[in-house]
Amino acid sequence: MLHVFGDLYVETEFRAYPTDNQINISMNTGFEKVAHPFVENEGKQFGWALSLDEFSSESFYELLRAAVDSERKVMIYVDSETYVRFYAALLKALLPGITEEMFKQFFICIKATYDHSTVSFYDSVMDHSLALKINRELVERYWTFEDPEIVTALRRLINSDPDKISLEWRVMKLFGTGYVGKVAKTIQNIMRRTAISNSHDAMEDWGRVIVDPTRWSVSGCTADGLLEADSTFQACVNFGNLSDPDLRIPGAMKKKASRAYLVELLTNIEKVLVDTGDLASANRSANLRKALEDESDMSDPENLKRRIRMLFDGGPAAFRLANLDAAKYNENLIRTVIRLPEDLIKDLLKGAAW
Repeated sequence: MLHVFGDLYVETEFRAYPTDNQINISMNTGFEKVAHPFVENEGKQFGWALSLDEFSSESFYELLRAAVDSERKVMIYVDSETYVRFYAALLKALLPGITEEMFKQFFICIKATYDHSTVSFYDSVMDHSLALKINRELVERYWTFEDPEIVTALRRLINSDPDKISLEWRVMKLFGTGYVGKVAKTIQNIMRRTAISNSHDAMEDWGRVIVDPTRWSVSGCTADGLLEADSTFQACVNFGNLSDPDLRIPGAMKKKASRAYLVELLTNIEKVLVDTGDLASANRSANLRKALEDESDMSDPENLKRRIRMLFDGGPAAFRLANLDAAKYNENLIRTVIRLPEDLIKDLLKGAAW
């Protein structure tokens, strides 16, 4: 999934859901939808077309603007080539100084992330590897392809409110110009959700060994306690707030948690992961805990850049985004942009109004 702006996303039509608010641009599905007889709460269709060629810069901007102004999540469902064309236009809209080398590198990021996502579908009814094809011929074609109508519309949209651009590009701006904007707030929310996601990893690991009585002294549970508690995790009194039932209910990722709560949670997570032998995950949790323990002012660009490097470029201990964020932000792209020389970032951004 490609985050464009605000609550606007691009996704392959293979992953379309009728309950999503959507725009359909595809030779296969770019038609007006009819009411589905078996779907409740069907999403609103904001527009449709067989190809991006059907739009002028004004009509495309107005369509995107209507979707963004609805203040609802809207998916632009596309066929494979439209996905490639859209991303190429977005790169040119964001980065007027983009080079062919970086154009290709950013396509590798999006291809690698998509390929990774295809293996996260368990026993999918569709072959998602067929949904998006990115190859050298296509990328080179769209590097030279002039697409002024679409580029102009996208540039107008992103310039309207730069803080709504996807995090990857705002991180690039931070590393190139020192502009913080809302990046610090976004990173703080990502750290919170990742800590909660790590608690699920720890509970998953512990759930595989919890029936072994030789481990009960570590967790502080008993046979009676395991049967009596609402869940076996709550019976583990030595696990502190890792036993919090709120971590396992729908909406857990939205849990408002203090820094102290998250640091304690990650400390408990590390103990469990070490005990179960999952040392790689334990190291990632430890790295995240250290980032949360760092109380330096994140409104200072140097402090924020240091924190982002620690999280995203920490070698084997670099954290992995929670699924909620991994579907929105591209870790490969973030790692790429924070490794670029500052002068190169400035060249890529040269001429950008956002």
